[in-house]
Amino acid sequence: MTLEIEPNPPGVGPSHLTITLTDPAGQPIEGAAVQIEGAMGHAGMSPRWAKARPAANGSYEAPFVWSMGGDWTVTVTTSLPNGQQLARQFPLTVAGEMVMEEHPTQNRLPNDGAVVWLVSPQAGETFEVGREIKVEIETEQFKLGEAGNHWHVYVDGQSPQMIMGQMNETLLHNLEPGQHEISVYLSRDGHQDLAEGDTVTITVIDRAAAADLNAGLEEPHHHHAGE
Repeated sequence: MTLEIEPNPPGVGPSHLTITLTDPAGQPIEGAAVQIEGAMGHAGMSPRWAKARPAANGSYEAPFVWSMGGDWTVTVTTSLPNGQQLARQFPLTVAGEMVMEEHPTQNRLPNDGAVVWLVSPQAGETFEVGREIKVEIETEQFKLGEAGNHWHVYVDGQSPQMIMGQMNETLLHNLEPGQHEISVYLSRDGHQDLAEGDTVTITVIDRAAAADLNAGLEEPHHHHAGE
């Protein structure tokens, strides 16, 4: 099992993790389930979790945000297709500088014909609190994974996730109830955003409100005599 981090060395903010699994003969292992936990030694620090998505040749990818600088331990746990469990720890140090904490308003690159738009979520969509929200994009005249091309997703303009490689979707977790602005921007190799992205506003509601909404949608049809 190997772990690659982009950018390397990592700094506070978004990064992209790639785990590669090979068997004793050096052949890639496909079809594994890969979980990532990042933890610091501080008391009261909650670990950060990510689920890696399969990519090519036995590699598995996940966006990951380092919340603060210092010494971290990344624990990668895999369930292999043959039922075997494999776990490995990777100690690393995250630099303390804040990296791209907010969407940069200056020094953005021109799009030069590149276009990105959100397929999911859609404007006005409502989600129950605690539910994973899939963010999926499509692009034109911008090939993901080519020459360092990647993209960033921002929630309310803050702390972007960075999605490298050819992946065109990611998951958002643990959004608070209320309205949220989801924005996506394409980015070149130097991690500068292109000026024109796409933004939608969604609503996250608590479980009681979701139950009321579902009850309203499932209102029973009343039968009258003679129907």
